[in-house]
Amino acid sequence: MIPDGVVGATQEEQFRIATIDLGCKDELGTAQRLADVGAEEEAAYIARGRDYLQDRHAVEQQTLAAAEEYLDGVGVSMPWERR
Repeated sequence: MIPDGVVGATQEEQFRIATIDLGCKDELGTAQRLADVGAEEEAAYIARGRDYLQDRHAVEQQTLAAAEEYLDGVGVSMPWERR
């Protein structure tokens, strides 16, 4: 939600309103509660799809290895190290 008057307000006024908003969320614990709900949902998603996610990860790792091998073969250096 955006309070009335914020759109088009000066940067200083927007900062003042944002500071009040963050103070409110901190005092009420809103951000933490929302983060907890999100974490619970993500954990449930992972649990439901564990087999799929493991299979997908394996395919992605095979694809990445093949791509790295191909690029090495044509002389393209990778800007990162594989972990």
